Amino acid sequence: MIVYMALMKSLQESGVAALDICFLRSAFGFVHAFSVLKWRGEEFYPKAVRENPSIRNALLGRSICGVIAYISFVFAVARLPLGLISTIDKTSPIWAGLIATVFLQERLSVFEWTCMACSFSGIIVIFLTANAQTTASFSQADFNAGLCFITTTSVFAAIIGVLTRKM
Repeated sequence: MIVYMALMKSLQESGVAALDICFLRSAFGFVHAFSVLKWRGEEFYPKAVRENPSIRNALLGRSICGVIAYISFVFAVARLPLGLISTIDKTSPIWAGLIATVFLQERLSVFEWTCMACSFSGIIVIFLTANAQTTASFSQADFNAGLCFITTTSVFAAIIGVLTRKM
């Protein structure tokens, strides 16, 4: 993942647009996935998905969330240092816990809440340190936009996990 982020960063710095990177990665991913399905003899759109609207809607929701998360991630890479991106991106389990608690009415134990609080406090410490260090190399507007993009990525990745669990 770090190698992929570094490759994206170098492509963006050499003038390749972020959405071009998204399109190329998605096109290659589609061709690869379609080839593997054909090689295995599996259907691209299985009968179980066609006949069950709840599964179809959940898959559609996951796909939309995935597109939003991926595009936000690519835009964040252009605006933030990679270390901060990978740190904030790892907050998706915290978001998943919160989303599952609110929307799926799941109950988290005191231990799970404590672990989430410890994780979040560590992320805050890293963020405050990174914020002080990056003001010299990034404009405040780019930094704020990058934070919005990477937080969007993390939240939508959590929604994907919750939708998968709901299926």
